Amino acid sequence: MSKYYSGQDGKLFIQPSTDTSGIEAADEIAKVRSWSFTLNTAVLETVSLGDFDRTIIPGMSSTTGSCNIYYYSENPNNPSNSGRLSSTIFTTILPKAGNTPSSIERPKVKFRFQVDTNHYLDLNAVLTSLTMTNSVGEVMSAEVNFEGDGIPTEIKY
Repeated sequence: MSKYYSGQDGKLFIQPSTDTSGIEAADEIAKVRSWSFTLNTAVLETVSLGDFDRTIIPGMSSTTGSCNIYYYSENPNNPSNSGRLSSTIFTTILPKAGNTPSSIERPKVKFRFQVDTNHYLDLNAVLTSLTMTNSVGEVMSAEVNFEGDGIPTEIKY
Protein backbone atom coordinates (compact mmCIF):
# COMPACT_ATOMS: atom_id res chain seq x y z
CA MET A 1 0.00 0.00 0.00
CA SER A 2 1.35 3.42 -0.90
CA LYS A 3 1.75 6.31 1.53
CA TYR A 4 1.91 10.01 0.92
CA TYR A 5 3.96 12.00 3.40
CA SER A 6 2.70 15.37 4.57
CA GLY A 7 3.54 18.00 7.16
CA GLN A 8 1.51 16.18 9.79
CA ASP A 9 3.99 13.29 9.63
CA GLY A 10 6.99 15.50 10.42
CA LYS A 11 8.92 15.51 13.69
CA LEU A 12 11.92 17.55 14.78
CA PHE A 13 14.62 16.04 16.97
CA ILE A 14 17.45 18.08 18.47
CA GLN A 15 20.54 16.86 20.28
CA PRO A 16 23.84 18.60 21.13
CA SER A 17 26.24 18.12 18.21
CA THR A 18 28.85 16.78 20.65
CA ASP A 19 26.58 13.87 21.66
CA THR A 20 27.67 10.70 19.87
CA SER A 21 24.96 8.39 21.21
CA GLY A 22 22.66 8.86 18.23
CA ILE A 23 19.28 10.51 18.07
CA GLU A 24 16.46 8.68 19.82
CA ALA A 25 12.78 9.20 20.63
CA ALA A 26 13.56 11.20 23.79
CA ASP A 27 15.22 13.89 21.62
CA GLU A 28 11.95 14.77 19.85
CA ILE A 29 11.11 18.41 20.59
CA ALA A 30 8.36 19.40 18.19
CA LYS A 31 5.73 18.41 15.68
CA VAL A 32 6.63 19.92 12.33
CA ARG A 33 4.08 21.68 10.16
CA SER A 34 6.54 22.09 7.31
CA TRP A 35 10.27 22.10 6.72
CA SER A 36 12.67 22.70 3.90
CA PHE A 37 16.36 22.72 3.32
CA THR A 38 18.60 23.65 0.43
CA LEU A 39 21.93 22.05 -0.37
CA ASN A 40 24.07 24.33 -2.52
CA THR A 41 27.38 23.68 -4.21
CA ALA A 42 29.46 26.51 -5.57
CA VAL A 43 31.31 25.90 -8.81
CA LEU A 44 34.91 26.70 -9.60
CA GLU A 45 35.97 27.55 -13.13
CA THR A 46 38.81 25.55 -14.63
CA VAL A 47 39.43 27.74 -17.66
CA SER A 48 42.71 29.24 -18.68
CA LEU A 49 43.77 31.96 -21.06
CA GLY A 50 42.83 31.02 -24.60
CA ASP A 51 39.92 28.74 -23.68
CA PHE A 52 36.63 29.42 -25.47
CA ASP A 53 34.32 27.24 -23.38
CA ARG A 54 33.69 27.46 -19.67
CA THR A 55 34.54 24.33 -17.70
CA ILE A 56 33.80 23.86 -14.03
CA ILE A 57 34.36 21.59 -11.05
CA PRO A 58 32.34 21.36 -7.81
CA GLY A 59 33.49 23.64 -4.99
CA MET A 60 32.28 24.33 -1.46
CA SER A 61 28.88 23.03 -0.36
CA SER A 62 26.49 24.62 2.11
CA THR A 63 23.12 23.83 3.68
CA THR A 64 20.46 26.27 4.82
CA GLY A 65 16.89 25.68 5.81
CA SER A 66 13.90 26.37 7.94
CA CYS A 67 11.11 24.54 9.67
CA ASN A 68 7.73 25.64 10.91
CA ILE A 69 6.86 23.87 14.12
CA TYR A 70 3.83 23.80 16.38
CA TYR A 71 4.33 25.39 19.79
CA TYR A 72 3.06 23.20 22.58
CA SER A 73 3.88 22.12 26.10
CA GLU A 74 4.00 18.59 27.41
CA ASN A 75 2.49 19.72 30.70
CA PRO A 76 0.68 23.10 30.49
CA ASN A 77 -0.04 23.04 34.26
CA ASN A 78 3.68 22.94 35.10
CA PRO A 79 4.74 26.46 36.20
CA SER A 80 8.32 25.84 35.06
CA ASN A 81 7.00 25.66 31.47
CA SER A 82 9.17 22.66 30.70
CA GLY A 83 7.57 21.90 27.36
CA ARG A 84 9.73 20.35 24.68
CA LEU A 85 9.92 23.44 22.48
CA SER A 86 10.48 26.10 25.11
CA SER A 87 13.09 24.16 27.04
CA THR A 88 15.16 23.26 23.99
CA ILE A 89 14.80 25.75 21.14
CA PHE A 90 14.71 28.85 23.36
CA THR A 91 17.76 27.85 25.38
CA THR A 92 19.65 27.03 22.19
CA ILE A 93 18.93 30.25 20.30
CA LEU A 94 18.45 32.91 22.97
CA PRO A 95 21.27 34.18 25.18
CA LYS A 96 21.06 33.35 28.86
CA ALA A 97 20.15 36.16 31.29
CA GLY A 98 23.17 37.86 32.84
CA ASN A 99 25.65 36.71 30.20
CA THR A 100 27.84 39.25 28.53
CA PRO A 101 27.96 39.05 24.72
CA SER A 102 31.47 37.57 24.81
CA SER A 103 30.42 34.68 27.05
CA ILE A 104 27.22 33.70 25.25
CA GLU A 105 27.54 30.24 23.83
CA ARG A 106 25.08 29.13 21.22
CA PRO A 107 25.98 25.52 20.53
CA LYS A 108 25.67 23.61 17.31
CA VAL A 109 22.83 21.13 17.37
CA LYS A 110 22.07 17.91 15.61
CA PHE A 111 18.77 18.15 13.71
CA ARG A 112 16.68 15.22 12.57
CA PHE A 113 13.75 15.87 10.26
CA GLN A 114 11.75 12.67 10.28
CA VAL A 115 8.49 11.47 8.79
CA ASP A 116 8.93 7.92 10.07
CA THR A 117 11.77 5.64 11.20
CA ASN A 118 12.64 4.80 7.59
CA HIS A 119 12.64 8.38 6.27
CA TYR A 120 14.76 11.06 7.89
CA LEU A 121 17.65 13.48 7.46
CA ASP A 122 20.25 14.28 10.16
CA LEU A 123 22.53 17.29 10.02
CA ASN A 124 24.57 19.45 12.36
CA ALA A 125 23.46 23.08 12.31
CA VAL A 126 23.51 26.43 14.02
CA LEU A 127 20.07 27.87 14.73
CA THR A 128 20.06 31.38 13.29
CA SER A 129 16.57 32.70 14.04
CA LEU A 130 13.26 31.98 15.69
CA THR A 131 9.97 33.65 14.78
CA MET A 132 6.80 32.90 16.71
CA THR A 133 3.31 33.38 15.27
CA ASN A 134 -0.01 33.32 17.03
CA SER A 135 -3.22 34.03 15.10
CA VAL A 136 -6.80 33.83 16.28
CA GLY A 137 -8.22 30.39 15.58
CA GLU A 138 -4.85 28.80 14.75
CA VAL A 139 -2.32 26.73 16.65
CA MET A 140 0.65 28.78 17.85
CA SER A 141 3.70 28.04 15.73
CA ALA A 142 7.34 28.98 15.44
CA GLU A 143 9.61 29.29 12.40
CA VAL A 144 13.19 28.17 13.00
CA ASN A 145 15.96 28.97 10.51
CA PHE A 146 19.33 27.26 10.49
CA GLU A 147 22.67 27.03 8.69
CA GLY A 148 24.18 23.59 8.25
CA ASP A 149 27.62 22.73 9.61
CA GLY A 150 29.07 20.45 6.97
CA ILE A 151 27.09 17.95 4.96
CA PRO A 152 24.16 15.92 6.34
CA THR A 153 25.49 13.21 8.62
CA GLU A 154 22.84 10.64 7.77
CA ILE A 155 20.14 10.44 5.13
CA LYS A 156 17.60 7.66 4.92
CA TYR A 157 14.95 8.30 2.28
